[in-house]
Amino acid sequence: MTIPGPSKASENYSKFFAQCDQEGFPDRHYLEWVSKQSARSARLDSKNPVKTLEFSPTGSHLAYSRADGTLNLWKLKSDRAETYLSVEFELPRNVSSTGPVERPVCGMTWHPITGFLLATVNGSSCINVHDVFTGALIKNIDTNGDLSFRKLSYSPDGSLLVALAEDGQFCLFDIDGDYKQLWTSSSKARSEGPPEPTVTATTFTWSQDSSMLYVAFNSGEIRVFKVGETALEHYTSVSGHTGAINRLKIDSTGLFLFAGGSDTICSIWNLTNMCCVKIISDFTGPIMDLDISSDNVALALTSPLHTQIYAMDTSESLHSLAPQQNIEIPIFRFYPGRMAFVTISENEEVVKYHKLAPTEAGNRSDTVEREKNGRHDRNGAGIKTSRRREDDRSWRGSRFPKRSARR
Repeated sequence: MTIPGPSKASENYSKFFAQCDQEGFPDRHYLEWVSKQSARSARLDSKNPVKTLEFSPTGSHLAYSRADGTLNLWKLKSDRAETYLSVEFELPRNVSSTGPVERPVCGMTWHPITGFLLATVNGSSCINVHDVFTGALIKNIDTNGDLSFRKLSYSPDGSLLVALAEDGQFCLFDIDGDYKQLWTSSSKARSEGPPEPTVTATTFTWSQDSSMLYVAFNSGEIRVFKVGETALEHYTSVSGHTGAINRLKIDSTGLFLFAGGSDTICSIWNLTNMCCVKIISDFTGPIMDLDISSDNVALALTSPLHTQIYAMDTSESLHSLAPQQNIEIPIFRFYPGRMAFVTISENEEVVKYHKLAPTEAGNRSDTVEREKNGRHDRNGAGIKTSRRREDDRSWRGSRFPKRSARR
């Protein structure tokens, strides 16, 4: 079975990977961490790893969190790194018996319609919704329970939000109803068969029409739920992996579901009948993340020590990346609508791979020199200019009214 995708486009991607340029996102937290390390240290003592990362639906923004509890937002104005604006959200703190404690954001999702709502979870029972245009926290949803949310996702039509707890339970929220909690699974969403307390849901993804939710388990099972008005209803289950499934992704046609597992296998499922139509079995290492280019041409699989990019039509290898040491949480994302991608380097830097335009390539040396000798602002995020200061002020949430978290 062949996944749709023109061979000519695959050739273009292969050429791109051979010629692409590499640039880092110098967020303040990464620069501060680097400055504290000894340049001659054989091994770095501590890291501030990236916990989760997502592009906005249009690719106009990139958000990611770090282990120190910070949430970084980049407004992507052009291909040139010096035109990026970084914004740091002041994250709400969780109160414990010993006082306020910051938890790193471990899951995030962009609202697909508005483009400015970013919902996050950090392992607590709360869901926070930010307005990225103002930097303001506009909604805090506290379920007042024992749930520890790890992942969440808006439905493609923007009407619902599903959050997955660490123990495998799901919560369904109505966005138009001011994030009213519609439903919570009555028991832990476990794999079918004999009771196994350790078998729980690991990840999930929506169908393109928001009518189905595909849920993966650490047993290798994929369960399909129909989305009702107020609940999720189990529809069918399939199994094709011998270990945990860590990532699910539906291609841009909405016809195929890709599942990457700890058993090093990537399985591809026809969504019309939930039959496995293809597997990729030559990847080395557990698949911790995967992504598909928006033109449906390239598939990327990644592990802590290896990333492989395949042609969707032939499963031929187009490019590979091999960091010099383990990546704690390997992440790979293609840019929406562009031939470019971001991933995590061995020093926990968010790195962009792209091809410079001819005019940019001509000015590359000047840009690099300015970055070396530039006057960095207090956040260490770029060259200080009057325009930059205006942009910094415009992002301060205190100067803007809070907007509704609804659509």
